Amino acid sequence: MFRHSLLQFLSAALLLICQTANAQTPDAGVGANFSFRDLGNFWVGGEFVDNENGTQSVRGQTYVEYYLPANPLPDAPPIVLVPGGGLLGSIYGTTPDMRPGWALYLASQGFDVYVTEPYGRGRAGSGPWNSAAWVLWDMGEEPGVPCDGCAFPEEEGAYKMWMSQFAGPEPPAPQGAGRGGRAGGPGGAATASATDRLEESGGPGGGQQTATLAELLNHTGKAVVIGHSAGGAASLRLAAAQPELFAALITVEPSGCPGLGGEQLAEVPYMNLLGEYGNLATHANCMALMKQSLDAGGAGGAARFLPDFGLSGHGHLLMQETRNDEIAELMIDWISAGYPNEIE
Repeated sequence: MFRHSLLQFLSAALLLICQTANAQTPDAGVGANFSFRDLGNFWVGGEFVDNENGTQSVRGQTYVEYYLPANPLPDAPPIVLVPGGGLLGSIYGTTPDMRPGWALYLASQGFDVYVTEPYGRGRAGSGPWNSAAWVLWDMGEEPGVPCDGCAFPEEEGAYKMWMSQFAGPEPPAPQGAGRGGRAGGPGGAATASATDRLEESGGPGGGQQTATLAELLNHTGKAVVIGHSAGGAASLRLAAAQPELFAALITVEPSGCPGLGGEQLAEVPYMNLLGEYGNLATHANCMALMKQSLDAGGAGGAARFLPDFGLSGHGHLLMQETRNDEIAELMIDWISAGYPNEIE
């Protein structure tokens, strides 16, 4: 995989921002001396598509941003953060009140962190450019072929990586997918059905998302995947299909637990997080899935209903809300303990 690294001055600038944020919020848990060994971004997946005007675009790619701490924890698994439906990877960035988000917080605790942005959103979105930009911007007379003396990288995959900034036309989005309500509201089978349709559609957040997530995990090695909302449901499907890619799975306020058998998740330790105002029916379905996994001789899992841990008032966006660092610590404690089963 070809990778774009950020320039050193960007790393230093981000470090300064981190230190400033820490100075303003000393309880945020990001140390003043925290630094990175590498920061950068790349795209995974995607395919070239031919446009009617003879140009080409890339469709189906996922944008990835990575934070690699200078002093990682020994033997710590990488963590991959997957946003919910319609959300950007920036949901794991700085909070609305300017506190460090989960990406920075987890990196500050010694984990290599990869933040994804699925196709059709943000930096994997539908830009106005296609392969015609190559010629227009004097990079060469033929798309993908640098002109003599041009400084464009010639490594294999570099052109596709460059083109991935300009997403092609999207397939139609599925209808009827949604969370299914607040605490105690409708959910369960209806939510799972909506999730099934989303996955089968191959649209943004569906089959393409799981395919590119699999490609990323092949790059990072076995990782702890933290998936929010629809991103959690998509991650569950991938864990069932390719458990060898996962060290563990954590779903945060998942939009549903797809209609899987517990034996399909037997190899993947699984935790579910739910806020006070989350969907209790979906949470019950996820708990049942863990129990089925355990009964099938699997790894089992754990659940974190936040009010049980003194964290009340939380809704769907746990990573953006107050005490997001305390919520992150619940996940870190479980990871650091080796993913213990807590389901009876």
